[in-house]
Amino acid sequence: MKPKYLTPNNGYWVYQRRVPEDVLGHPYWNSKRLWKQPLNLPVDSPTQEVLSRWQELHDLFEDALQNVRERNPHILQEREWRKKAEVHLKMFKLEPSQGSIEGARSDSERQQKSEMRDWAMEATGAFQQLQDWDSNQRQTTHYEVTGEFPDEMPDDVRIQKEAWVMFTEPTSKKAPILFGDLWPLYEKGKSLDMDDRNNKNKKVRWQRFFDVVGDDVVTGQSITDGLREWRNQQRSRSVKDQTVKKELNGIIAVINYAKSELGLLVDFIRPKIEIKTEEYERPTITQENLNSIWNSITDESLRIYQPWKEFILTILCQSSAILSEVTRLERSDIRLDAQTPHINLYDTELKTKDRKRIVPLPFRTERLKQLLEVMDHGQDSALPPSIVKKTDHGWEWLTSESNINHQLNKYFRMGNLEDFGYTTYSTRHSFKLYLQIAGISMMDIAYLGGWSGDTQMSRMLKHYGQHGIGAPEMVKRLEVAVSKSLHFLNDNNKLVFNL
Repeated sequence: MKPKYLTPNNGYWVYQRRVPEDVLGHPYWNSKRLWKQPLNLPVDSPTQEVLSRWQELHDLFEDALQNVRERNPHILQEREWRKKAEVHLKMFKLEPSQGSIEGARSDSERQQKSEMRDWAMEATGAFQQLQDWDSNQRQTTHYEVTGEFPDEMPDDVRIQKEAWVMFTEPTSKKAPILFGDLWPLYEKGKSLDMDDRNNKNKKVRWQRFFDVVGDDVVTGQSITDGLREWRNQQRSRSVKDQTVKKELNGIIAVINYAKSELGLLVDFIRPKIEIKTEEYERPTITQENLNSIWNSITDESLRIYQPWKEFILTILCQSSAILSEVTRLERSDIRLDAQTPHINLYDTELKTKDRKRIVPLPFRTERLKQLLEVMDHGQDSALPPSIVKKTDHGWEWLTSESNINHQLNKYFRMGNLEDFGYTTYSTRHSFKLYLQIAGISMMDIAYLGGWSGDTQMSRMLKHYGQHGIGAPEMVKRLEVAVSKSLHFLNDNNKLVFNL
């Protein structure tokens, strides 16, 4: 049985839902009548996986709908009335602010604009119902005369009232700044590259705050209340104090940028976040244990063995690369036939742009070539199509990245490694440690790991990387640094892959 709102698209399931008319004007929907989210699951996926992912997206839509309706009804109503009022003016060939007196440079010009107002009110017929209603309220239903409250304003009269305000208000009058205005301002003003993973995370963190405050007017009180409620929600999710503080800094950066750029006179109180949880220190892998892992990843007799796992771990154990970088590699990024074998991390998606770099691969080069051949199914990606594929919209996982990480981490818990807490990310920290122990210069360490935000270093390394096939001296020097630092690894290049 196919769940509601589920539709196939190019062999994959998509959750597709029409946005209700009463909330369509809210900026959350980005003026789109259909809200679409991919499940990232093929149509022949197991039923339970499809239902689980469908439920997540269904809950997300329902929560967003409820949030917009409960928190922002005044915003939606005001925008809808303004839209209708603008259409009403155009019907009578009038323009917003056309009847504004502000900015008149002389008495005669002020008189001319005043006469324009009178003409619009009396002669065009655009505001006749508003006049009649006002007159009726003054004559018959005023509370002080009859003891009754005035009648509720009819919709057609309300439109004319909004149109009159729009017609007479000055062009310099600024609409109130809403929370929904702040991220687009920040993204544009900072010229953020939204293909950069770090910037994507910034937007996700802001969205979590925006989901709390809604598209309300930005005031000191609304900021203060919103930040407090957001902090309490993060605490209820059992997020670490350090993470909450980091995300808070990012949210406040967006707010402060708007204060500076728009001249907002808002003062707010930053919520206190006491650091009670201990900072987690990722363990580095000892030489003995790294050697143990290095040897086990080639063991085809293990039940967990698969060629793609060996390929990824062979790179991770001898470099600064992390899992997400390796899984996004294209075959053209892997230059194992160069005089200095390496991979190029300039054209793939990275955690931050500062990590663009060349990664020499001095160990098990021939083994990597064999693995690439086994995984070659004519695809562009280094990994087989059973793991990941590249589409026009970016990378799509046929299984989640967290699942891939979980499978690889089994190698870091085999035998007596269980109690050390090693993970795939431990290889990056261990790599840096062994570079430092070997006395490698800090500049070369920065080149190898992208640990420095120095853009000059990044530009220099890019220059060398573009000529990697010619084995320039710099890339060779980095390869020597890696070999010296990880000399204790057993480089068993003579292993023959069982094709």
